[in-house]
Amino acid sequence: GALGASADAWLAMTDVDDDGAARIRGAGGPSVFRAYRYKAGGCGCHAHADLGMLSLSPAPVPCRAPGLLVYDPEHLCWVDAEEGLAEDEMTVFVGETLSSLTKGALPAPLHRVPPPIVDGRLALPLFVRAHPHARLGATTAEEFVVEHLFRRRPWRPSPPNGTTPDF
Repeated sequence: GALGASADAWLAMTDVDDDGAARIRGAGGPSVFRAYRYKAGGCGCHAHADLGMLSLSPAPVPCRAPGLLVYDPEHLCWVDAEEGLAEDEMTVFVGETLSSLTKGALPAPLHRVPPPIVDGRLALPLFVRAHPHARLGATTAEEFVVEHLFRRRPWRPSPPNGTTPDF
């Protein structure tokens, strides 16, 4: 594919098995499954691009109002990424780590969740991430995340001293 890497190389870099299941390595891998419940009047989620390799976001429950907005740099506007999405479909994003590996051929989209206007929106994303010690060209995933995604991105909060960044 765009990485020029085999499936085995992808599997060695991440903790997602060839059948799509997350593998447990020791204390667990870097990939994260999260559950977000958005409430009317809440703050939503600020504009950002995801850190990792891929983000998979199933259609939210319920999907009654725009929730996941993606910035369209060509038209300079926010677009509803979930418009017309069936409940058994999902949105897939490239993360900044994979974007860097492809030298930008696969861009990491800027996206956000605006303050919700209805209660009960449930988002269940899976963030597929590289292991911190995986080699990404001349650097490791950990070095890439710390140097390129935290130190060079003023909008990303730095991890507290002595803690590992959320890869």
